Parts: sequence; C-alpha cells; structure tokens
Amino acid sequence: MTVAPSFPLPSRDGSSSADTPSQQTAGGRARHETFFEAEQPLVMLEVEGILFRLRRLPFMDSNVFVTMFNLPSAKGEPREGSSEECPIRLSNVTAFEFEQLARLLITPFSSIIRPFNAKEWEAILHLSTMWEFANLRLYAIKTVGEHKDSINAATVARIAKRYHVTEWLSPAYRTLCTRTEALTDEEGEELGLKIVLAIARIRETMYTNRRNINIEVALQNLSQMA
Repeated sequence: MTVAPSFPLPSRDGSSSADTPSQQTAGGRARHETFFEAEQPLVMLEVEGILFRLRRLPFMDSNVFVTMFNLPSAKGEPREGSSEECPIRLSNVTAFEFEQLARLLITPFSSIIRPFNAKEWEAILHLSTMWEFANLRLYAIKTVGEHKDSINAATVARIAKRYHVTEWLSPAYRTLCTRTEALTDEEGEELGLKIVLAIARIRETMYTNRRNINIEVALQNLSQMA
C-alpha cells in the first residue's frame, strides 16, 4: 500500500534524503540506525529506500494507519508491513519528514529536549494532519504556536492556511499589513498572489491614501480568503 501526502517538504539542506547513517540490507535498501526497533509487535515501513521498524502501537492513534492495518492481505501473500521483504511503502514522503514523526512516536512528548526547528515541526504538523494523528497534531500546533513569534509572519500565515490553524492567521496578517517593510519576493511566494494583492491594498489605504480603515474588519476578510 502506498500513502502519499498532498505535497513534499524539503529537508534541512534542501534534499529529501535522511541524514542518518544506515546499514545496507540484501535488497539494496538500508535499515535506519535509530528507528529500527526490536520490541514487538512491530511494523516495517519504507521511506526513500530506508527501512524503519517501529512499534505498531503508536500508529494506532492514526485513523489512516488503523485502516491500513485492517485491510486484508491477498490470499497466500504476506501482510504489508510484516517484514523487510514486504514493508508498507510510503511514497512522496521524505525520510527527513518521517524521522521527525518517528522521533515523537517512540519517545514520550514531554521527554524530548531539542532546540525548536521550524522545518522539523512543520514536517510533524504535515504528517500528523495528513495521517490523522489527532493528539500528535495538537501537540505540534501547541509547539509551533509557542515559537511562532520567531518564525516569519508569511510562513506562519502559510502554515496556518495549509493546516487549518485559523487562530494564527489574523495576527500574522496584521504583522504583514502594519510593518514598515514591504513584502519580500520570498514572502510573496509563500503567500500567493491573491493574498499579496489584498495585503497591498490594505497597506496602500493605511499608508498612502491616509484614509481611515477598520483594520479588524480588513484582517477578518483577509483571513477568510481562500
């Protein structure tokens, strides 16, 4: 079975491969040195040619994986995820993304002490949303929310729209509309043309025409744009 997200995310260096050394197997794939557990029951997953062997229990929090696990296997065929020869192949997901998710699945949330990294947590939010890990998604939203002041407002707005965290939209748009600096090309790419034009109209009204504007109404309308 293949599970595909709506879009891929880059790794830290722009590539999509894992940066953790792995041990080659006979089939040309590699065993991930960190995420290759021995505790039963296990599920075998393959991402970008790297095998991840993880405890099955944490995946039971995902509606998508529960559905996969309950699918019957073909008569006489091994169940997908049961061995290195028959893993569940997760396509269009990078090993970097899956490593971030796996780290939280095998370790209690409260025991993880790592510097905040926006790309790592967006990967977690992305996969937890796509695969319907409800508790993990809430934890990712909480963690990103606690650090969103350190993230560019355009990035916050993009993440909020993509993953339906609506309470982040208005504050992010307020920052973009009321700051003195113009939007950068990179911010424009994140926001999309429609939002960029709407922000430009609000800024023009506020700073060029010097007319009164109800900023709260303007931000509400902006947040409701598709």
